[in-house]
Amino acid sequence: MTYTGMNNAPVRQVSMPGLQIPVVCVPWAIELQLSPYNRRYVMAGHYSDVLTLTLTPSLN
Repeated sequence: MTYTGMNNAPVRQVSMPGLQIPVVCVPWAIELQLSPYNRRYVMAGHYSDVLTLTLTPSLN
């Protein structure tokens, strides 16, 4: 997935954990596609995992 026009998008300052100085971020939507599952076999509760996003800056 490639997002274009990020250098022209509106930005906002946000505070990141562990950083003393606010950083500038571009808010954008992300769509996740999950594998189908049968609700009958999934227990109710809280689930967690790790989502890793890789940013590859470009001047193009």
